[in-house]
Amino acid sequence: MDGESAQVVINLLTQEIKALNGQLRLSQEGSRHSVDSGLLEKVAVLESENRSLKQEVATLERKLSSRHAGGSHLSDQKSETLRLQVTLDETSDELAASLIAREKCLKEMDALREKNDALSNKHDTLRTKYKASKALAEEVTQASNQVIKKLEESEVKVTDAQADLDALRKSMEKAPEGPQLNLMEWVSGTAVTHRAGRPKLQFADLTVFLKDSRLDLPKGTAKFLKDGVSLHFNINEVLWPSSGMQRLISLHATHRYNPKLAEGWEPRNLQTQIGDKREVFFLSREGWIYCGRYCCKHSGELSPLQMKELTQETISYIHKQTTLFPNLVPPFLVSMIPGMYAIGALRASFMALEYDGYNEELASHLRKNEEPSQGTGGMTGRRQAKTEGSKAKTYRSNESKKPPRQGTGGKPKRRLSEAESSKAKRSKRSE
Repeated sequence: MDGESAQVVINLLTQEIKALNGQLRLSQEGSRHSVDSGLLEKVAVLESENRSLKQEVATLERKLSSRHAGGSHLSDQKSETLRLQVTLDETSDELAASLIAREKCLKEMDALREKNDALSNKHDTLRTKYKASKALAEEVTQASNQVIKKLEESEVKVTDAQADLDALRKSMEKAPEGPQLNLMEWVSGTAVTHRAGRPKLQFADLTVFLKDSRLDLPKGTAKFLKDGVSLHFNINEVLWPSSGMQRLISLHATHRYNPKLAEGWEPRNLQTQIGDKREVFFLSREGWIYCGRYCCKHSGELSPLQMKELTQETISYIHKQTTLFPNLVPPFLVSMIPGMYAIGALRASFMALEYDGYNEELASHLRKNEEPSQGTGGMTGRRQAKTEGSKAKTYRSNESKKPPRQGTGGKPKRRLSEAESSKAKRSKRSE
């Protein structure tokens, strides 16, 4: 029974008690003198009931008071529960915020870890580069020391060379040079009489067999060469007569400086002596031609005065021939070369060659191996300079494609066909 129901019961009982009390008073006042025993009993019963009802009311009031006290306690518990719920909510919010902060902190820690790893890798890379740079610096230091040592050795060599030059200059002043061969007079043939019946060849009579600037003789050429040796020249290496090809003068540096050799200077040997006969190839305007067999009649060194009679292009070419591997040659030595030729410390050599016949077998072999032209590209480079087991030897690498100048030898105006060339040669033989 809740508090409101108990209160209603108490009110009803109180009203009933008041009604019984009113009836009792009326009964006492109206029939005070005629009260029988039954009424008294009824009054006693009612009083008993009244007492019991009062007791019940008291009991109910106590229970109601107890209920009110319990309700107050429940209200306090409810308030405490509400307070605890609010505290729990606040704690949950704080916990959620802490979790978010923890996640953020973990992300920051991951980012810092990645950054640390990147810095560690960068540090390793820099350390590797540092070690490599240190090793390179040591190599550079060693190379610098070697260069300094070589420069010091070069200075010593320059001093010695200067002393040799001074001694050579003094000896040249004391001993004048003897008679010299007039190169242009000899090559023009005015000093000798040609053999009777020998034709004066012209460049137009010859056929180009290779258009590459580099001479690569076909396979099997060695067997047509005497001693397996041939000579080949370009425009800066030869003096031709004003007409014909009866004679020629070849020019080359007597010594060359090779920076890869300990002694530096080395002689240049063409393996041709006076009386030797060699097959001669020449780089014309259109390509390589076979000139014929020539015999070496004279050889020697040019004096400084003879050097001055050469064209500037030829002189420059001889100067260029004097050094190998130009990138390795000290600049001061390159600058000294013209002066060394001017005073005669260095000399250019010459060979005077005279026509001695035409090797038809060699010419036919070259024509058979001639490759057709392909546009302006010329011949392909399939031929090898050193052929078969005997290895044909050629000398004087060609560094220029320039045609001969007017007065130093004609050039073919056009390339003769094989039929025209054979016809012209048969006609000359019949004559």
